[in-house]
Amino acid sequence: MRLKRHLNITVLTFAFLFLAVPQALASSPIDSLEQLLRAERDISKRVRLMVDLSRHFQKLKDKQDTAIQIATEAVEIASSRDSILYAHCLNNLGLLLRFNEQYKSALSFHTRAFHLIEHEDTVTLEKMIYANNAGVAARYNDSYDVAVRYYLLALRIAEAENDMRNIEIACNGLGNAYIAIPGREQLALEYLERALAIAKKEGNQRGIAIQYLTIGGHYNAMQQYGKAREYFRLLLEINEKIEDKKGIGISLKALANSYQDAADDLNLAEQYYGQALALFQEINDKLQQAGTLLRLGQLSYKQKQYAFSIKRLKQATLLAEQIHNKALLQATASTLASVYETMQNYPLALAHYKLSQVYQDSINLEKQNIEIASINRQYNIAKKESEIELLKANQSINEAQLSKHANSIRNRTIIILLFIALFITLAIVYVLQNRYRLNQEKTNKRLQEAERKHLKAVYEKNLAEAEILASQMRITPHFLFNCLNAIKILIQQNQNIEAIKYLVMLARFSRSVLETTNLHTHTLDEELDLIKHYIELEKNRFDNTFLYEIDNTLGDSIQAIELPPMLLQPFVENAIWHGLIPSESKFKKLKLSVTKTEDGACILIDDTGVGRFQAAKRIKDHKSRGTEITNKRIQLFNNTHTTYIKYHFIDKEDTQGTPLGTSIQIHIKNYQ
Repeated sequence: MRLKRHLNITVLTFAFLFLAVPQALASSPIDSLEQLLRAERDISKRVRLMVDLSRHFQKLKDKQDTAIQIATEAVEIASSRDSILYAHCLNNLGLLLRFNEQYKSALSFHTRAFHLIEHEDTVTLEKMIYANNAGVAARYNDSYDVAVRYYLLALRIAEAENDMRNIEIACNGLGNAYIAIPGREQLALEYLERALAIAKKEGNQRGIAIQYLTIGGHYNAMQQYGKAREYFRLLLEINEKIEDKKGIGISLKALANSYQDAADDLNLAEQYYGQALALFQEINDKLQQAGTLLRLGQLSYKQKQYAFSIKRLKQATLLAEQIHNKALLQATASTLASVYETMQNYPLALAHYKLSQVYQDSINLEKQNIEIASINRQYNIAKKESEIELLKANQSINEAQLSKHANSIRNRTIIILLFIALFITLAIVYVLQNRYRLNQEKTNKRLQEAERKHLKAVYEKNLAEAEILASQMRITPHFLFNCLNAIKILIQQNQNIEAIKYLVMLARFSRSVLETTNLHTHTLDEELDLIKHYIELEKNRFDNTFLYEIDNTLGDSIQAIELPPMLLQPFVENAIWHGLIPSESKFKKLKLSVTKTEDGACILIDDTGVGRFQAAKRIKDHKSRGTEITNKRIQLFNNTHTTYIKYHFIDKEDTQGTPLGTSIQIHIKNYQ
């Protein structure tokens, strides 16, 4: 945890260093962009101007909400344009959300942007940028396996293009991601050293500084303080060389942190903090001043210089209040509570402890509000995409109705002509009547075709959702596609009411699962709820030919157990399809039970089916992809989490060896 905090502070510090722009410089470009936007009539050009405008607003401290609003409008407009422009807008919105620490939402938009253009040959640079951005958002969201996947995608593209700048960026990201995964520290250093070598070769002074700070921070977190200080001193040299006062201050602060963490020379740590503080005051960087004063206050507390500690912590508090930084305010209040408690001034200690809790509650509330806004934003964008698809289908229906109306007018003219020509020849009457009948048939066919296309559009939308479920959630797809094939047959047979009912049932289940698409894990309670819906769907498909029961003995403690979403689905599907359905027994039952063990929990999936041996004979030529995918998901989960999952089968038999069904025991162990 300490390592993760250090790395996030490192990256955010440099993000602030490189991206911050004074407000005075931003006002003029904003005015120019707004004038251009008012004058521009081309939709695509307007969208790109909106993207540029949102980025300029982002640089103003009090305009972040305006920036996100403009970026969201650009996404909604671009959703009906070409995929490259749409991806550009999605990536921009992801960046703005990431700068506002909304990492989960940012990850969703960056990944959507990348996959929209993944197979486009003309936008190689954009693919590298979007993949690297997805890696950054995933890393800040603690989804390190996802971060590694997208950084590797960016690295492969950059290596194919021999793009050294993006190779350096991807290697730095991989190093930071692997550092957070236990047991991958050496691999992390290899990538960071590679990034450093590229930065040196390219003469990228900023890049060299970033690598020095990252590698030094890694060694410091691993308590290899001597090695860490070597890199911090190199960092100080390069910042002095390029005369970067803020970089020099950060270098001095990093050295001070190392000496304070090691507790081997606290006086030298205080000296470095003092030099860093003077530089931050010179450039009027209140955020860095407050952070340095906080560390000085903690250092004085460690040296039992309580009066100095209180003075510095109060100075940090004043600066944090000026910049409205609640995280710093919470940290200073918590430290002051500890100081007063040590001094046995319990009333002040209690007052500052309560104040730190108030700040923490406020931070948590802001995070909740941000999460709610993020969910609404993603819902509105998804809704906009669905509306565009339905609009296309409705347009086809309207065209058919217009055609019918036009034919109706023409047919009335034909009837008038028939009456006029009635006395001329019976042959002409016959021809005109026959033409009228044919036109009516064509019109009816057009209406039927339009209705069929409308249903097909809804069907294809659900098919797309099924493909997303099959690829991103890695569940066995044939259940979803069998359902959709059944719906397709109903549509082809013009059984539209039955098809719509079936679509509604399946859509509800799909949306429930899609809510977990970007989640690496969720609680066992949420998993059991999803599985219950799945079993209900299967039970309805097979005319209630089997019973089921879910028994949970864990109570509220089930919320503390996490596992990959839809992990139980392949096991339950096999129990129903290959165990219960082929059975000729009158009593068919599926039971799920969750019990507590010494080191975690055990999930038992028990069926009264034909048993694995009989099932294997029936499907001997079928190779299960579900088991292979499930094993890979469990292996990835075990490699990146402290929780460990394993399972095994139990073949139930009576005393004569007759199969009585199958049980699957899934053990979830916690090694924390």
